[in-house]
Amino acid sequence: MATMTAFRLVGWQQAPEYHEVAVPVPREHEVLVEVSTFVLCHTDVHFLHSSPGAFAYSLPFALGHEIAGLVVATGASARYLAVPIRIDIERFSFTDTAPACECVGKGTVAGRAVVATSAG
Repeated sequence: MATMTAFRLVGWQQAPEYHEVAVPVPREHEVLVEVSTFVLCHTDVHFLHSSPGAFAYSLPFALGHEIAGLVVATGASARYLAVPIRIDIERFSFTDTAPACECVGKGTVAGRAVVATSAG
């Protein structure tokens, strides 16, 4: 199993930690990005200082949703981004239970990330 390094929030009001996690496989409309750079922004600072229940996200999740890197794989229906292409991403859409960066959150530090892309 291939692994990557993730910078994750593992507990509310605790310091984030580096963890080795499995490299995700992009789903149908997603791409896999090898992340070369990430930034912690004000949103991440809110996560670090928030009490349990302040956000509807399940722990652990990765911090650093502003990233730059190289698309290294695509899902079957992903469009507009080819392999290889360099990209930068400022933010992600949210799902019902977690930010899309939860998927990305499986690794954002010198690792790889899954990023949703337009299907249509």
